[in-house]
Parts: sequence; C-alpha cells; structure tokens
Amino acid sequence: MTTGRDLTLRCYLEKAQKQLQDKGFTSPREEARQIVSGVAHLELAYQLANPDYTFDIDTFNRLNNALALRLEHVPLQQIAGGAWFYDLWFQVSDKVLSPRSETELLVEEAYRYGQRMNNRQDMKQAMRILDAFTGTGAVGISLSQRLWREEIPNYLVLSDISPDAAKLAEANATRYLERDSFQVETCDLWPPENGRYDLLTANPPYIPSGEIETLMPEVSVHEPHLALDGGLDGLLYYRRLALEAPDYLNKDGALFIEIGAGQSGEVEQLFHEQGWEKMRVVKDLSGHDRILSFCR
Repeated sequence: MTTGRDLTLRCYLEKAQKQLQDKGFTSPREEARQIVSGVAHLELAYQLANPDYTFDIDTFNRLNNALALRLEHVPLQQIAGGAWFYDLWFQVSDKVLSPRSETELLVEEAYRYGQRMNNRQDMKQAMRILDAFTGTGAVGISLSQRLWREEIPNYLVLSDISPDAAKLAEANATRYLERDSFQVETCDLWPPENGRYDLLTANPPYIPSGEIETLMPEVSVHEPHLALDGGLDGLLYYRRLALEAPDYLNKDGALFIEIGAGQSGEVEQLFHEQGWEKMRVVKDLSGHDRILSFCR
C-alpha cells in the first residue's frame, strides 16, 4: 500500500538514488533529481526548497516508470520526451540523436556570422539557411529563431535522410517558426533543386563505425546508429561536405560544422585540400576543438 509519505519527493529520491547506485550509476542523486525535473517538471531549486513536496498518484507512477527506463540506460531526454536546447524545448524520440549542450556553440557561431553578414550587406532578400543532418531540427530552428528575434529575415531548410527525423524536425519547427519561413526535406544531405545558401550548418555523424559499440549504452543501444556512424574513420560526411558544399553556398556564405574530439586536424586538412579557408575554431568546455567554420 502506498502511503502519503511514500508519495513525497524525499521518499522518491531516496528510493531512486539507491536503485541507481545499485546499478552502478556514478551520480545517482543527480540522476534521480534529473528524472524528477524531466518528468514532474520540478526544477532543482524547487526540489531543494521543498523536500516534502507530495506527488499525485499519476505523477508518482510516471516517475516510477521513468526510473525503470533509466535503470535500463534509456537517455533522460527520451524518457522526458524532449530536451532543452538554446533555451527552447525540443521534442525528442529514440529515432533521433538527442541535442547536446555543446552543440549550442554551433548555433552561436552561425548566428554571429549571420548577424555580421546582415550588417555589412544590403540584404535584398531573406537570408537562406540549410541545416543538414538536422535530426530534431534543434540547430537550424534555434538559429533561425534567434535571427528573427534580431529582425533578420531568413528562410530555413532542414534536411535529413531519416523520414522519422524529418517528421520530428517539422513538428519542432512548427512550434517556433512561421509556416512560410521553413521547409523540411527528406534527402541524402542536399535538398533537390533548392538553390544556394548563405549559411550552412551541419552536425554530421562522426563516430568511427567500429567504435559505436564501445560507447555508453545510452548512446550505443538507445540512439540511432544512422545518426552516429561516420564511416570507418568517422570522416565520411566531412569529405562529402568539403567536396560538395561549394555547389550550395552563396558568395560570402559560410559553412559551420561540429566535429568529434581529436578530429580537428584531419577535418581541417580535408577542407584545405578542397580550397576552403578556415575562419574559426571553437573549443568546448572540455577544451576540445568542437566547431569549425569555413568559407570559400
């Protein structure tokens, strides 16, 4: 029988922490609080101030179901059904890669360039943006919305080879953008007959094929390999971007890409060989080169 005390935040956290610890999770208390935040929408500050908060039975049952999934290493974003990215909430599923916080750097770099481009040019038409390998659409949507907030008109194209990803990206885009300001294409990287772009953003699969199974189960088991697998050396899609992107880039346009840790030198060389000029390298909080930008 479930008592009133059993339904309190304090009791749930104690139970969840023990079960997570027994399963070998390295930060069980933090994990438990994140489940509460994602499922019951109680932020950390509220949890700390209200340890005896009492859940209704429906929320308590959803928290227990979420705990059972987390014990099987299902990512928290999938459990919650979404994730925060660049101050926006994006719907997430097991068919797409959940957006990572370090990828916000990609949005920020592209935004800054777009802002400078708008300031130095008399833009006679809306800035055109392509976000390839879009997944949830988080990068492209966040960039487009930020530009619109600065009153910089733009037209966004989101592309992904996965029909499931394209469907999810469209749902997320519809939430934040006017319907006539974007389109979603299911295609192999480049949308058919869709012209050239001022900004190209890409967070392609970059894990070497043979390393995927060595990753933590949250990734190797519960995220789609299509969004992870970058070929034998992890560089397959960077080669394609370096070779093919010039045909899709406007004069004075730029390409912004995310890379994996340790890939910077090889990726830079690929683009150098194809006549690109490197603009900037941005490091993540761990000190790894994470974002590269190029122009022609």
